[in-house]
Amino acid sequence: MQLIYGIIMESITLTLKLTDKLIRKIKIPTERTSTIKDKIEPGLQLRISLTGRKTWSFEKKFRKEGIKELCYKYIEEYAKIYTIYWQKDTARIHNYAKPLFLKKISDIKSNDIEQIFNDISKDGKYATANQFLITLSSIFNKAIKLELIDRNPTLKIDKHKMQARERRLSYDEMSKFLHVLCREATPLIRDFALLALYTGARKSNVLEMEWDNIDFKRKIWHIPKN
Repeated sequence: MQLIYGIIMESITLTLKLTDKLIRKIKIPTERTSTIKDKIEPGLQLRISLTGRKTWSFEKKFRKEGIKELCYKYIEEYAKIYTIYWQKDTARIHNYAKPLFLKKISDIKSNDIEQIFNDISKDGKYATANQFLITLSSIFNKAIKLELIDRNPTLKIDKHKMQARERRLSYDEMSKFLHVLCREATPLIRDFALLALYTGARKSNVLEMEWDNIDFKRKIWHIPKN
């Protein structure tokens, strides 16, 4: 027996409705890897290892070479680790990508994606349509690295041109931003954002920073000239 989701169970496989709230409350198993199957989405399951690592997958009998599994893989193994707003990526996938879920990754064409892009745009949600396209593009790039496909179908679709606007955070907004950044972001994203914010350095400078550039005794960061 072991403790899963706050209760002692003899079985290490459960069937529950996998909500964000439930996933956050799941306890780390004490004996061996646990599996929770989703009540809503047939075949979808979440595995929790003894180290607390959570991995999404589909049971073999449900598995197709589809984009649905890849979307979950992208969220769990990339977006949650390297982006702050991964919840928005998740919401965009759930809200708009469902028409693609029944297709194999290799069968998805630019026209399939463009139809969804246009449907979002009809409601005047141009920024949302652009962000959806960016999210999908990242997912398809992941598929290319996994050698599932050899092309990114989103590249043939032109994003809406958005009018640039100058935007500054108020003191209250900045306070909320820092609170969320320090509480929700991964250490990598948090440190990068704070360093860029407090120094005013360009993103490229922060990305190219090396230990040799820092004088710890004098507390000075020397940025090399290009």
